[in-house]
Amino acid sequence: MTSPGPIPSLYPGLRRALAAASGLLLLAGPVVASSVGNSEATAAAAPPLTTTTTSPPTAPTTVPTTAPRPSPSPTVARPRRVAPAPAPASPSTTPISLARPAAAAPDPVDPPRPGTYRYHYQIDGRSQQGTLVVAPDHAETEAVSGRSQTTGIGWSSTARTVTRSIDATGSPCNWAPPILSIRLPLKLGDTWQTDGACGGVHVHEEAGVTSRTRVTVDGVTMDGWVIQRQTRVVTKSPSGTRTVEQRSSELFAPTLGLVVYRTAKASTTTDGGDPITSSVITELESGRPS
Repeated sequence: MTSPGPIPSLYPGLRRALAAASGLLLLAGPVVASSVGNSEATAAAAPPLTTTTTSPPTAPTTVPTTAPRPSPSPTVARPRRVAPAPAPASPSTTPISLARPAAAAPDPVDPPRPGTYRYHYQIDGRSQQGTLVVAPDHAETEAVSGRSQTTGIGWSSTARTVTRSIDATGSPCNWAPPILSIRLPLKLGDTWQTDGACGGVHVHEEAGVTSRTRVTVDGVTMDGWVIQRQTRVVTKSPSGTRTVEQRSSELFAPTLGLVVYRTAKASTTTDGGDPITSSVITELESGRPS
């Protein structure tokens, strides 16, 4: 297989700042989804209610006849009574109601199982393969093209947070305060924002849950929540100030604790220079860790 070439120089900066700050790790792979391509979930329509109207029974009808002229032996004609039509059978007294099925309770959110997950992603149209290793303490190490980044993840009943980052050289950096990646429990329309600093990097992010759908991974159908983010990362160093603005949309599967599909577009400027743009698409290949 021919190598697709090196990753653009923009990506390492995105990986440390954006991926670590927001938990936007590039974990993905072919996913069979009911509406992965749509940002809005499609609700199943309830079957139409069919109503049958029954006419009331017909009342007996009396038809008079004309009396004949008097005759030597006068007789009076009696009215001729028409037999009523048989009444139709009475409809059932038990009402039939076809109600829209109640929405099922959301799937619970579970941290990802420890192990190695394979993902596929494209950066500016160039294909790459990589891995995400989840440790027993929930730390996540992303590795691609010989580079790696370890991110400390905290899970609780109210949030998924990013607590620290460790680069390939082993240098740690604790986020203060921890970055709120996902607020739990997931609710349609819920929004949040977060700020954090790690060394010379400052992150501000605004995020929200825009829809809930069903997604199938490895033949198993589960909830999928679409989360949209706007992220601003400012990195100050002796060489200058770099600002990254990114918009992303991801499909998060709470049963797996992973993002199964994600698209992102970023624009980077250094000391007010011309912006450099980049786009990333990621897909989880399998929810079964090796």
